[in-house]
Amino acid sequence: MPKFVFLLFCCMAFEILPAQELQLAFHHLDQEDGLPPAADYFFSQGSRGFAWIGTDGGLCRFDGQALVRFANDPAGLHSLSENLVTSSCFEDANGNLWFTTFGAVQCLRRETGSFESWSLPGSGQKDYHAFHLDAGRLWLRIGSDSEAALFHFDLGEKTFLRKIPMEGSRCTVLNGADGQPAFFIETKLPTRPGFVWRSMADGVGLHFEFLKTRDGRLRNYSSPTNTALPEGDSLVWFGVYNGLGVFYPKDRRHWIELDRLPGVPEDIGWVYGIVPLDGRRLLVSCSYGLAVFDKEKRIFTQLITPQPGDPLGLKTGVYEELFKDASGNIWVERNGQGVTFASLHKRKFAAAPELAGTSVGAIFEDRNGNVWCSTEADGTFVFDREKKLVKHLRLLDNRARPGEEFPLPEMESFFEDKTGRLWGASPNYFFFWDEKRGIFTFRDTYFQGVPSSAADELNLFFSLRNGDVLTAKGKDIFKVSSHPDKVSLEPWHDLSRFNLQIITAIFQDKKGRIYLADQTERLLVLTENQGKLQLTAEMENTGVCSGFLALGDSVVYAATSEGLLKIETANWRYRLLGLATDSIPNEAFYKILADKNGQLWLSGPNGLVRYDPVRKQFHRFNKADGLASKSANPNAFIVTSGGDFWLGGKNGLNVFRPEEVKMLDGGPPVYITQVFVNDTLFTQKNKGEITALDLDYRRNTLSFRFAALDFSDPGSNEFYYRLQGYEEEWVFNGSEGFVRYPNLPPGSYTLEVKATNSDGMLGENVRSLALRIRPPFWRTWWFYGLCVMFVAGLLWAWSQYRLQQAVKMERLRVKISSDLHDEVGTLLSGLAMQTEVLELTARQEDKPRLHRIAELSRSAMLSMR
Repeated sequence: MPKFVFLLFCCMAFEILPAQELQLAFHHLDQEDGLPPAADYFFSQGSRGFAWIGTDGGLCRFDGQALVRFANDPAGLHSLSENLVTSSCFEDANGNLWFTTFGAVQCLRRETGSFESWSLPGSGQKDYHAFHLDAGRLWLRIGSDSEAALFHFDLGEKTFLRKIPMEGSRCTVLNGADGQPAFFIETKLPTRPGFVWRSMADGVGLHFEFLKTRDGRLRNYSSPTNTALPEGDSLVWFGVYNGLGVFYPKDRRHWIELDRLPGVPEDIGWVYGIVPLDGRRLLVSCSYGLAVFDKEKRIFTQLITPQPGDPLGLKTGVYEELFKDASGNIWVERNGQGVTFASLHKRKFAAAPELAGTSVGAIFEDRNGNVWCSTEADGTFVFDREKKLVKHLRLLDNRARPGEEFPLPEMESFFEDKTGRLWGASPNYFFFWDEKRGIFTFRDTYFQGVPSSAADELNLFFSLRNGDVLTAKGKDIFKVSSHPDKVSLEPWHDLSRFNLQIITAIFQDKKGRIYLADQTERLLVLTENQGKLQLTAEMENTGVCSGFLALGDSVVYAATSEGLLKIETANWRYRLLGLATDSIPNEAFYKILADKNGQLWLSGPNGLVRYDPVRKQFHRFNKADGLASKSANPNAFIVTSGGDFWLGGKNGLNVFRPEEVKMLDGGPPVYITQVFVNDTLFTQKNKGEITALDLDYRRNTLSFRFAALDFSDPGSNEFYYRLQGYEEEWVFNGSEGFVRYPNLPPGSYTLEVKATNSDGMLGENVRSLALRIRPPFWRTWWFYGLCVMFVAGLLWAWSQYRLQQAVKMERLRVKISSDLHDEVGTLLSGLAMQTEVLELTARQEDKPRLHRIAELSRSAMLSMR
């Protein structure tokens, strides 16, 4: 009877849980990541999208990849005044963040990245805690125990105004009908259980305790309260021990909710935090993990407990402070030792809880629509058309050794014979499903002999369109003749002339053609004609084929060890699709299915991928998306007659409908988080707010680190960048988030960065940074102008010099000419006179010559005038 009750619960559970069970992929921040320890972590998210975490060691900013800590620096003028952060951050209209440390109000100036602090003048009171910001006023509690009071801090005047005394160390504001704060709720009372409901009008506080359950049962103790979550002004939820407190402000009714579904432990410990999960459910953090509470049914439906062996599961610890950001991510404190976060929208695939941690090796749908899932070590699970678990088979009726109990072995394949009988098979063994008795049966007559090698094993089964079941055994194919009394193998066709090696896959298309693949990466297409097989096409170097899919009458795809093979049946052209030309990687695939939109889904050792052959878009899903396993099993991927995809892997089972797989929308905001100039960190301004950089020519090696503010699965974000003015095409950066430009020439540039979300969706958010590298002075326009003027001046000076020299030479020539004229004239005159004198006394025969000399002298004198 107990086994029957358990089986009944399992049947009910799998029918209900896929629609309601919360399955999350958790990521973790620990001290190894630079997160300081804290008695309490305080969470917030600014309008820029960064996550802010208050710790005992300062304020931390997290961008999904890097954690930056802001702490007190005695040598710094604008650092935190102290490190012990005691509240979440609140953002004002200018983007500045306001929060408290143990003894001061702190402000982080967004533009400069500097801090300012203020303390209550003339008071030694400590223990500041901010809990609300509105109308330019920061609401905070100052003091502890009986000395605590509510203060307003005016952000403009920087003054404190004491309002009313208060008791609780945690406070929550409740607005009235006019939208203005009317009450606030005090929890974590230091000296008594329950909570205080205090009016802002007169400061009067009413104390309430949770002493009864909803049905009026009196509890034997009153629980302290840890937190409060208002829903409008009509309902408030409280975190108490082992449950949730309910309070209706209008009529002051209140009680505690303790009911659970089977499977949720009676003891969940303290409830520390509450956030809305959706319109119907709450998520609470507690001593033993995270619990889900159904508000309509007023019942705890699920407890997510730590899974230390799963990197995407909860770590061991007590889960306390809880926060939900505007993007639908939850952040939770892990006992002061770390932070865990997860996206509520990332998961796309529900995992069957019954098969969690179990390797699912073979999946098969019978003619009644039941799905059979064989596991490695836990028998076979059977689900009906509604995906409800109806059988869990663990035992085998071994007729070969009657009277002994045998565990049901793992099935590598299932098939149905022509009469509709179901069979399971493992290497050289057959198992008959005895439907009347509800058990698998084995007989000696089912055994096909001990295989001497892999070539002697029955390694796959395929049902032809005529109902015949074929099995491959090494290089040959046999037709399975099955009967409850005996199983025999009959030769199918003589394949020796085709020189096949060990056969790896069999397929038949709509036209009846047979596709045979072997381990030598050959694929044959055979057509049966008059009882004989004829070779229609032969393809080599295809990779080892393991699965086929026919799309229409013209294209057949094959999943191979080298990637996706496309075959055009009109001319038997074929090729392996690749990353460069088709945007799909060359990696091993096991099976291939198509959805209603023509997209291909491929299972393989690297998980599950979806490929659009028209748009050439490829996306890989991983465990963060909800896949039970990183790796699929070769025979565990089918589509049922109802359109459901069933995927089995090393660690469980997923069932999904492709049309219901929703991708995250849009790209995330991108921020430049670090700038390096000449490989030195640039610290003059808050990098996230920089819009332009102006640097001289000696500071021209620039590096940038950027982040995509998407916390759904940070390691899956990918980046694109370009530096306009230097390169025009976008450069794919993968998930690195870093780029370096050495020795940039002087000029004006614009760095642009964009990113995908964790689902590969590229949005329109582009982060831009204007850059200017100033040239050296000798490459500026004014220097060029000076150079032109200098050269022109030199040319003018040279021309003036040449002119002056020419004038000087001309004057010299004139002087020389004048002096020479006078001297030569005198000499010629003297020569003429002497010649005339000599002519008077000369002989008669010499006189003509002397007369000629005198004439020439006087003629020369006349020429010099």
